[in-house]
Order: sequence, then structure tokens, then C-alpha cells
Amino acid sequence: MDYLYHYTTVDTLKLILENKTFRFKSLENMDDSEEAETEDYGNLGRFCYVSCWTENSNESIPMWKEYTEPEKGVRLRFPTDIFETVNDIGLSEEQMVQLNIPVEQFKKSNPLQYTKGLAEIEREDKVKFMPQTVKLASITYTKDTELLYPKVHSVHGTNISIENKLIGKFKHIDWEFQKEWRYQLFTHPIGMFTLIKNTQHGIPFNSNEFLNSIGNNPIEYEYFDIPFKEEALKGLEIVMSPIISQESKDQLNDILKTIPEHTLLPSSQKWR
Repeated sequence: MDYLYHYTTVDTLKLILENKTFRFKSLENMDDSEEAETEDYGNLGRFCYVSCWTENSNESIPMWKEYTEPEKGVRLRFPTDIFETVNDIGLSEEQMVQLNIPVEQFKKSNPLQYTKGLAEIEREDKVKFMPQTVKLASITYTKDTELLYPKVHSVHGTNISIENKLIGKFKHIDWEFQKEWRYQLFTHPIGMFTLIKNTQHGIPFNSNEFLNSIGNNPIEYEYFDIPFKEEALKGLEIVMSPIISQESKDQLNDILKTIPEHTLLPSSQKWR
């Protein structure tokens, strides 16, 4: 699969192109209000953030109506590989000095792979991304409640564990029209700087206390705006809504003056 498709509005496209970012929202704020829920650990999915796309290259009436304002609607086609990976460490130089970590030595010996933009967020010391890179996954549509509301909590002797691999991967079959793929991030509500600092001050990380606490912790971020590769704009294809207004067409033509390699197409559908 070379391309995915994203339904949005002309106004949002303007922001996407100005900022060169796509927005990742918490599952807590998705259209499927139950998607963040688990069988045994509440709405743990609130710590999962996604950017939603479709694999369907044919225009979809429900998608136009559900995810755009049809008089302002556009559908974007982007290549699937749109996020850049960089080496980083998730700590600022100031934080490393506070932790008595040799800055240059640590930078050389401990680089990690991050999706560009994530390490900057980690330096705010509110969340840790696990993993540190955006993952792309298709959605499976099902009626199986064990998949829709996965069991994520388990106890092994005195140890508690949480398994998040099923979160954000399944939706009820009623949503099958979406043919959805999504870029996904999963956060832990504690910063790496705090983890290291606590350890240095003789406060060991207690996984059981941490996992118990996240049952009630609110999310620190409603969304993340993650930068995409600028070269992903080469060959950008935009399809206009079947009933896009002339005002939106004019706005769209003005926006696209900054994107030399693009294709602007009318809808293949006919609406009143």
C-alpha cells in the first residue's frame, strides 16, 4: 500500500500546510466514544493518540459527511511513510546537568530513535512515549467484545502488569465503512527526567504504584501536532467535496499556491 487518504476541511488543510504537522488526538476524544475503554482498567486508551486515515481510494459518502463540512470538504492523498525518524535522548542539556550526566558523552553513547518532534515533547517531562516512534496499523472491525474491550490488567504474584497491544486496534463492525488505518502513539504519564531524578534521590520506581495510579490520572495533553516530512507534499493530491462552495474553492486555490507539485481534482460524485 503506497497511499492513504485523509478527509478534512479547507481550513484544516491550511493549518496542515502552514505547520507541516498532523494532529494526533487521544482515543478519549474519538468519534467512537467507547474506543478508549478496556474490560478491566477503565479508559486506559486515553493514553493512546492517533491520526486517522482510510485506505479506500474511492470517495465515500459517509466519510464526506462524517469527517468534513461538505461545503468546505477536501480529501488528501499522502504516501504512507510521512514521519521522519531522528536520533535523540529525550532530555535537555539542562536536565542532564541537573542529573549530573556527562552531556557530550551521553549524547554519543545513548542515542534513541524517535519520530521527529517526540523528544521535544518528552523534554517537557510530562509523558514518556513507548515506543518512541509513530506506528501505522490497520483497524479490524468486529463484534467480539473481548477485542473491543480488551483485558489489559494482570497480576503475577506481587507484580502488576498492563498490556496495551490491543488498544486502538479494533472497532465495532458498524464503523467498517471507514476502512481505517491510523498512525498511533502511546504515552506513559510520567517523564523520563522525573524517573531518573527520583532514582538518584533514592526513590525507586515502583511499577505497582505507578500502574495503580494511572487508573485515575487525567491525560496531560489533549493532542500532539507531529511534523511530517516536507517531501511528502510532492505529488499531493486533493479531491474536492461534491458540493464544495465557490468560496472554499477560491480559498483552496490560494492555499495551494505554495505547493508547486500538487493535483487538484473535482469529486467523482454528484450531489445536490
